[in-house]
Amino acid sequence: MRLASLCSVLLVAACGGSSPATADGPAADTAEPGPGGAVRVTVTQAGVPVGGLSVYFLDPDNTVVAMTTTDATGRASATLHAGGSVTVVHAPLASGTEVRDLESWVGVQPGDDLALELPSFHAAMNLMVSVPVASLPDVASYNVVSPCGGTGLFLAGQTIQLSLLPNCVVDPLRSDFIAFAQDASGQAIAAFVALQVGISSGQHLALTGAYQPVADIPIAYANIGPTQSIELGAFAITGAGPLQVANPYLSATGGSIAGTFHWPAQLTTGTRVLQAGLLSPDSPQRVTSWAPVASSVSVDLMDQVGQPITSQATIDPSHRQLAWTLADHGAPAHLAVASLTVDQGASKSLVWTIVAPGAAPQIALPQLPGSIIQFPSPGTTGVGLTLLRVPGGTASWTRVLGTGGYYAGFAGLFSASPSGSMTQVFPPVVPL
Repeated sequence: MRLASLCSVLLVAACGGSSPATADGPAADTAEPGPGGAVRVTVTQAGVPVGGLSVYFLDPDNTVVAMTTTDATGRASATLHAGGSVTVVHAPLASGTEVRDLESWVGVQPGDDLALELPSFHAAMNLMVSVPVASLPDVASYNVVSPCGGTGLFLAGQTIQLSLLPNCVVDPLRSDFIAFAQDASGQAIAAFVALQVGISSGQHLALTGAYQPVADIPIAYANIGPTQSIELGAFAITGAGPLQVANPYLSATGGSIAGTFHWPAQLTTGTRVLQAGLLSPDSPQRVTSWAPVASSVSVDLMDQVGQPITSQATIDPSHRQLAWTLADHGAPAHLAVASLTVDQGASKSLVWTIVAPGAAPQIALPQLPGSIIQFPSPGTTGVGLTLLRVPGGTASWTRVLGTGGYYAGFAGLFSASPSGSMTQVFPPVVPL
């Protein structure tokens, strides 16, 4: 996807596609739209194409250009002018509910190739896990890490219960694991990695592998704000999701911080994700950096911290606009991701997730047909808002929605409060 133009960085309400709204609703488009182009969306679930889902393509003036469905490859496409929107309607996630979910991209540009990975929820799974004894000196305990996090300490020869929660089981039949051997202080000194291990609920899973000494990776963060404190964690990206490989629980207020991650020697290639929680009285932020596994890590936070949200996002029903305010300092967001819970009456509701370029503090909501969403609704029960800075800037927003995207893939790790947090994803050292 090409780099975004200035207009594509701004929201629909601020670009040439739509004129300002009036008290009676959005005004008719008065500017001549630029040339249109093909826009495509591909929908998958657990990597498998999903056909038969309704997709709505709207031009900047909210004219419905196409009402279609995804085909057998999970794809749908139409020709849109710059600043249009694309909305996918998918079925309830849980049987017996009256929830319908919508996923929308706003401020779409001709040539955009959008991707949506639907969540794939499974029943919670409990495993009884054991690991081999490490023939190394000073080993006092063991810890097993899955995409759901660590299990805590246990001794050699013990079997512990590991719970895989529904929202972190990508594949209900397989998962990845890391077994750490630790010294008396709980410091990892050796580890082995077991990838794509077959799993089933209730089984006794005896992990096997050869322990290898962990690699020490020095890490340093500079220019921490004078009123900010920082907490660090490290994750490895595997086929099963993010594995928390190391968390030294380092903390500092202002200035800089340095420490050491203890990284499994078997994970010498691939992508490493560092998560820094910046805590301040103004607004907590989650700053994330992506890079290949390397011998050392150094991150300078100067001019990288995003603008805090200073007001809770609110909806202006007459103008069909979601708006918030920002502090006057910090780096602007690349993307805004909003989540609306909308009451549709008769015990029916839907969750509407909208992603838009985040340079301006508002989102003009698409005017979808009334058969899809009754909006505005006095029963809108909640508005969530996350601002993001992502690898590649605004041009990378096609991968934000869905469990395979930057945002949802780490939503459980780097969540934002409805009233104001910036989730940052720094550009990687090299393209992923």
